[in-house]
Amino acid sequence: MGATIQQWDRQGWTNSARESYRYDGGGRTTEYLFQTWFNASWTDDYRFLYGYDAAGNATSRVRQGWYYGTVWENTSRELRSYDEEGNRVEHLVQYWNRNESAWVSATRTVYRHNAGTVAEVDLQEWSGSEWTTRNRDIYAYEGGALTETVRQVRGNGGDLEDESRDLYHYDDAENLIERVHQRESWDAWSDESRDLYHYDEAGNLTEHLFQYLDSDLLTGASEWGAVRSQEVYSYDANGDLVEHVSLQRNSGVLTNTNRRRYEYGLATAAVPPPAPATLALAVQNPLLVDSRVRYTTSVYAPVRLALYDLLGREAVLLAEGARLPGSHEAMLRVDGLAAGTYVLRLQAGSEVQARTLTVVR
Repeated sequence: MGATIQQWDRQGWTNSARESYRYDGGGRTTEYLFQTWFNASWTDDYRFLYGYDAAGNATSRVRQGWYYGTVWENTSRELRSYDEEGNRVEHLVQYWNRNESAWVSATRTVYRHNAGTVAEVDLQEWSGSEWTTRNRDIYAYEGGALTETVRQVRGNGGDLEDESRDLYHYDDAENLIERVHQRESWDAWSDESRDLYHYDEAGNLTEHLFQYLDSDLLTGASEWGAVRSQEVYSYDANGDLVEHVSLQRNSGVLTNTNRRRYEYGLATAAVPPPAPATLALAVQNPLLVDSRVRYTTSVYAPVRLALYDLLGREAVLLAEGARLPGSHEAMLRVDGLAAGTYVLRLQAGSEVQARTLTVVR
């Protein structure tokens, strides 16, 4: 899979960069390569190399730069660890010290879970002798869907204090339609900005809008201002993402800035389309954090629930085996998944349902 990134130069689209991916036999991403357009040809810039444990969890991501156009050299790496239940517990970021030829710790993210769901996340910094928590995110859920995230930061007194929060709203199909960002001021929350998400009939994300709240200092009245940025997504007849266009407001007008055009190899193994079924499949869309997938089966049957990339490769296997009739849950973890569009496919016996999901970073 690959994508060409182009920039708008007021006259037309011109090549800017290119992204490409490599996969292992299990369909997991092993390499992400970023190239720039220079002197009418593609030039290597940097790449990520991915590693996984025996359970398929993403354990490492190494960033390398194309050093003076001659050799790949380490620049940074991320190491992830998990508990016995497969819950992510730590994400360590290190940088490569070229002079000492050694990795140096910089930050780490520590995760705490409640019944398999992320409850708190601490971002910590390494002082050279100890880890210090810089900020903390606290997550709240309702019915398995993320509804609130509160950001706390370390104040002058050394204690963690509320700084901001995000509120999430969904439609009847459990698609995320609005994310409101608020700031804490004088012990009260005040709206600051919001993201709006729109979908087509198939549940594909088609538009993402960003706005700030405009306030009148004289009257105290406030309303959502003009759209500052817009992301537009287009799909082909098979539901595959083919184009992503970004626009920014410039001189009062939304103007093209860049676009990604997606290409698929001849070996694409298309995921079977949805068929009439008595299955029920529900999951948060787009995916922001690890999320629960809820599904209902009507008969006792072998079940397979898996996430596929747009090449038809299996990215994550969530559930497999016989299930009794009724409601079931599985955890979909976003670790190791590149931002983009995927297909979540549920099969129980001869019944099939599929749904397009978007991973947002």
